[in-house]
Amino acid sequence: MNQRTFERLKPFFVRAASPKDRLTCCCRYHVEAKSLFLKCMEFRKKHIHPQLSEEEKNKFPVYEHLTDIAVATLCGKDTTNDCFNKACLDRKCTECGVRLLDFSDQELSDHPEAPTVSWEKCEYITVHNKRKLTLVRKCSKPYEMFAHFKHVLDHFAGHQFRAYWQNAQLKSLKENLPQNNCIVIHDYSENYACKERVEVQSTYFQRTEVTIHVSIIYRNSVLELDGVESFPDDPCIITEHFFVISSDEKHDQCFTSKVQSLVKEYLDSISYNVNVFHEFTDGCTVQYKSRNCFDTINRNSVKAYKPIPGIRSLHQVLNSEQKKLTVRYLSCYSCEECVNGNYNMCTNNAIGRKEVVPIRPDDKGTIDDDENDNEYTMSDLIVEGTVLALYTDEENAEFYLLRASSCPEKLRTSEVDDWGVSFRKNTKIIRGQYFKSDLNRSELSYKLIRRNQAIVPEASVIYISPQLRVNSRFALTLPETVHLDILSVLDEMES
Repeated sequence: MNQRTFERLKPFFVRAASPKDRLTCCCRYHVEAKSLFLKCMEFRKKHIHPQLSEEEKNKFPVYEHLTDIAVATLCGKDTTNDCFNKACLDRKCTECGVRLLDFSDQELSDHPEAPTVSWEKCEYITVHNKRKLTLVRKCSKPYEMFAHFKHVLDHFAGHQFRAYWQNAQLKSLKENLPQNNCIVIHDYSENYACKERVEVQSTYFQRTEVTIHVSIIYRNSVLELDGVESFPDDPCIITEHFFVISSDEKHDQCFTSKVQSLVKEYLDSISYNVNVFHEFTDGCTVQYKSRNCFDTINRNSVKAYKPIPGIRSLHQVLNSEQKKLTVRYLSCYSCEECVNGNYNMCTNNAIGRKEVVPIRPDDKGTIDDDENDNEYTMSDLIVEGTVLALYTDEENAEFYLLRASSCPEKLRTSEVDDWGVSFRKNTKIIRGQYFKSDLNRSELSYKLIRRNQAIVPEASVIYISPQLRVNSRFALTLPETVHLDILSVLDEMES
């Protein structure tokens, strides 16, 4: 069947993709926010507007686009950089926020006579003993739907800005790709299994699944291979698709490291000399954002390394000095200095400052321990006030949160904490206070239990977040990115 015949047989409800469709983000933030937005605006249009006067309707508008209501929660754009202030996007500005939006009493009503609404919410469900994030249908009073929508909006504006910003930086880099530079976009496909039309019974139990890893390569053209030469003033960018098919079903840092080496071998085989790789990947902490993959940027090693705090929130990692990485929470390829590799002279002030992160070996994961590794202990990361996630095997809790009140220590005598848990002498422990869930505010809100002092074993710590701090009311809101980081660590432990 040729292309024209195929297009002629297209069903009437299938339409060609427009440029706008190709910029659609399918992450959980956008999918959940859009679903909630449509349901909330539908409820407002159906139940609220018919009862209001024209003047009152302006107070509770029916927004046409999700972006419009997100912009309504922010201050105006910075005229210098033509973008919103980073403090507003991070919800650190005291003059804006979701509180700028007006909601009617009916929308925030949980009265028994209030209409029941059907909406969707992203939740983790267990499928074949594995947690899976999916949209779950809910039926509740309007209050619960609008309360969750306000919670989602609190993070959505910043997430949408980062998504559009990163896409714009990729486009800018492709249009101004320097010589001897290469862009590689990595992503995994799902595991695939081959099935025969007429299947022999014995092969049913011997079915082999394969992993398909896709890399999209953007490079300058090579005269001998492509028939045209690329010049700085007249660039010619070639797009190639590089597939790696393997029976290895584990999408871990070992697989990704092998893919990177295969891409390098291919570019060497076509005589394309690469000085700088610009790799764009997703945020999975066991793949390209693995703690061990970060160290391979600086040197080849067989050691394991401690996790970098907020690893999923990093959007640009730059090669730095030995045992250190320079990280930025947003990429920059729109200024001439960054395109040419002079990242320290970046002129873009809209994306926040750079930070230098040390790479610290993990004594438990090293293959060849040496004397220098022994100086790195848990106390390097845990100090008074640090918020920790603790492992638990209780069914009604995925993890516990604790605020450390001191650095880790070794007990000189046996002790019993205020919760009645006893610890033996010489046990490595951390003293602190537990958090309890504050469901009255939101699902990821916690309140510090100040009256009871807790003692926990150092080995129970699964995640450390130095950036989190308790406010003056002893409350803590866990960012969604940190929550996903903790869950990914638990998934990695169970796999």
